[in-house]
Amino acid sequence: MASPRDYRAEYARRIAKSKKVGLSSAQARGHAKPNETLASAVESKKAWTVTVYLDDPPRPVTLITDRPSSRRAGRYMQLTRQLREARIAPSEFR
Repeated sequence: MASPRDYRAEYARRIAKSKKVGLSSAQARGHAKPNETLASAVESKKAWTVTVYLDDPPRPVTLITDRPSSRRAGRYMQLTRQLREARIAPSEFR
């Protein structure tokens, strides 16, 4: 059986993490003041990066994207690697 959750420790970690990001104590608690943005809105704007190789000869380019685009790019790179290594058929790639 799993041990019981330590809610006090979870709360303290959440508050510390929010302070590190730069949120006020009210935002960290989840009760932003009327002139402050919600913590969820601040967290959702976090940037995700994807490194791709362009041109000939290839040079690395780092793109800043949102999370869904980053996941899609990662899946594409995984599929192209599998295709190059002949682990999947070209028909599966399409």
